Amino acid sequence: MSSSLTDIVLIPGGWHIPASYRKFTTALSTAFPSLRVTVLPLPSITNDPSPTADFYTDSAFVRSSVTQMISEGRRLAILMHSYGGQVGSNALHDLHPQEPSTSTDSRGGITHLIYIAAAMLFPGTLMSRPYGDSKPNVALVSPSDYDFGPERVVALHPVEMWIGTREEDKGEATEEEIREWVDTIWPISTRVFSQELQFAAWMEGRKMKVKEGMEGGKEEEKGEGERPEVVYVMCTKDTAVPYELQKWMVGRAREEVGVDVKVWKMETGHMPTLTATGELVRILGEVLGKVLGDLDDVTCELALRTGPGAEAAAQAAAS
Repeated sequence: MSSSLTDIVLIPGGWHIPASYRKFTTALSTAFPSLRVTVLPLPSITNDPSPTADFYTDSAFVRSSVTQMISEGRRLAILMHSYGGQVGSNALHDLHPQEPSTSTDSRGGITHLIYIAAAMLFPGTLMSRPYGDSKPNVALVSPSDYDFGPERVVALHPVEMWIGTREEDKGEATEEEIREWVDTIWPISTRVFSQELQFAAWMEGRKMKVKEGMEGGKEEEKGEGERPEVVYVMCTKDTAVPYELQKWMVGRAREEVGVDVKVWKMETGHMPTLTATGELVRILGEVLGKVLGDLDDVTCELALRTGPGAEAAAQAAAS
């Protein structure tokens, strides 16, 4: 197995299923034809009126799926959108590529953790209280925008909440694409908002304090091998995960843990996968450039110019 990247794996945001990212994954597959693109369906996001899955079910499913890929020698860039950041952080600790035992041995593992307007929090934190006790919390899930039931939460106004009400908020997304996306929004288990983060994969390779009862509740040094590169794509017009919160999460990771978080900024709302697809794919091409192996840069650039979001990508490249 080559040491080059083989897969892009996307962990969806809350209320989103793999079909919610169809436009984005099509653009990724067009731009990077040698990579396998996978979107993992989260069990807590379901039309079942009495869901049994929760945040920890999501975490276990994602870890099992990714571990299987790694066991096949595959090297993965993990994309996490919104709530997907909480799941990925919890599920994917200690899965970085290990040092090969021989000169011909190539190990699978996670090479990149890429947060897209996503939760990048410390262990012990809830999605419903991202600031913990450090400062007044923001209401990421407002009762006026969601129908809170005892077992599941329904998003009432996805376009207004996650895209915006102004014409310019739609970016490159067409009305038809937005309608198709709205049809993919499913309820999510209520329990995910009251369950704490246990691990933080973005701390990989550094000492971290795990919760009491988790592997003895002691400081542990991660194993030898590559540290995943940590990247945060900030969406400056986001009101679901506000820009100020995004900056605070990255700042805390840098200052309190010493993680070298690479930051990219997009002037979009919460759904760049839909409204700024071309620009986001271009950013990922730059982020992953060193591990794309034998991929043809010309093919990639041509795909960005002719695939979904070509106009936005061209404008971004010229700026």
